[in-house]
Amino acid sequence: MKKKIFIIWLAFLFLSSCLSAQLQDEDEKEFEPEERTALDDNRTKITIKTNIPKSSVFINEIFQGVTNLTVSDLQEGTYAIRVEKAGFKTERKVILVEKGESRTFFVELEKD
Repeated sequence: MKKKIFIIWLAFLFLSSCLSAQLQDEDEKEFEPEERTALDDNRTKITIKTNIPKSSVFINEIFQGVTNLTVSDLQEGTYAIRVEKAGFKTERKVILVEKGESRTFFVELEKD
């Protein structure tokens, strides 16, 4: 059982890294945070804000909640962020989460 869980976890990590690489094209650079601060104990925290309240936020294609959204204790690494709301264009960004930092990202949604 533990072996199956470990294999599934490895597959998830591999697919996540492939998705991140696929979403990032030549012209797209890493999405820079609006705000960055240091945290104690090497914890991590990201906050996603938008100009349109209650927009849906997905991290690596998994729904996390609506804006303004804070996610704590993410592992260090690259994540694909998708923000969407009916009547607006979907925004996709690639972000880097570093150990011991709190980052705030602002995503501007435009009308369809």
